[in-house]
Amino acid sequence: MRKKTFFFSVFIFCCFGLIPATASWALSTSPSPFLALPTEQKYDAKIARLGQKLFQDVRLSKDNQLSCNSCHINQLNGIDSRPKSIGPDNQIGHFNTPSLYNATLLSKLFWEGKESNIHQAIHTHIQDSTIMAGKWPDILAALSHDITLSTEFKNSFTSGITDHNIVTALVHYLNAFNYTPSRFDAYLKGNVTAISPEEKIGLKQFMSLGCHFCHQGKLIGGNLIMPLGVIYPYPDNPNNKKFRVPSLRNVTKTAPYFHDGSISTLEEAIKIMAKYQTGNDLKDNEIHSIVLFLKTLESTLIKVPNHEP
Repeated sequence: MRKKTFFFSVFIFCCFGLIPATASWALSTSPSPFLALPTEQKYDAKIARLGQKLFQDVRLSKDNQLSCNSCHINQLNGIDSRPKSIGPDNQIGHFNTPSLYNATLLSKLFWEGKESNIHQAIHTHIQDSTIMAGKWPDILAALSHDITLSTEFKNSFTSGITDHNIVTALVHYLNAFNYTPSRFDAYLKGNVTAISPEEKIGLKQFMSLGCHFCHQGKLIGGNLIMPLGVIYPYPDNPNNKKFRVPSLRNVTKTAPYFHDGSISTLEEAIKIMAKYQTGNDLKDNEIHSIVLFLKTLESTLIKVPNHEP
């Protein structure tokens, strides 16, 4: 491992209390900082299907302008491919749209990490003036006039249509709205042939830089808040603001990158992260090697079943 990267990484983790200073895997190429995705998600299929309808329902937003699906598009791997999201009245939002796949496994939500509970995060998301600008009295009134939807709610919740039940249905949908396990998950479970020798070199490169100190766990990220510009000040972050470390699952399919969507290619994102977060200037072959590893995190969308699981 590169000396300055290793010592800085250990310093960060000891200060944050995330691992003991004697953690043996810190010097290893073993994938032990990572966890395989759970193979089963707990959700009620009937409620998840109701949540799927709500996810596509523009009545959750101001003046029926947007649905959750307007920005988190299935065909685009849960993003909208724009640098920044488009909110009510065609206003450009503050942040790039993150994918919602596996969102219920995140311990930090939103780019600022301002929520840690998925239920509260959805409440915030619906009401945020820059995202959907929905108002619960208007939403409940509109949905209550929908006889078919009202019946579905009564079949799923004894209290019918309420803001709590709407959010709960969306959470059940998001629990079903996940990726299948990737080849890297198979590797983590002991299948050493699941990734190629070249991809293993990329994994070693990824870890030698110390990337795994922030991109770890089930989602290879998503559970830490870190400054953008650790070793060197990042030019577009003069105030050294902190952002959620994004999950790297399916990162090869979710360009553009960073909180502001300012980086269009994965190669450029890796180069920038290596320089400003670890202090290393990577060569093209090193970047390519890491890209090969990140491709092992690719997977496909699990669709909501048409029957009870």
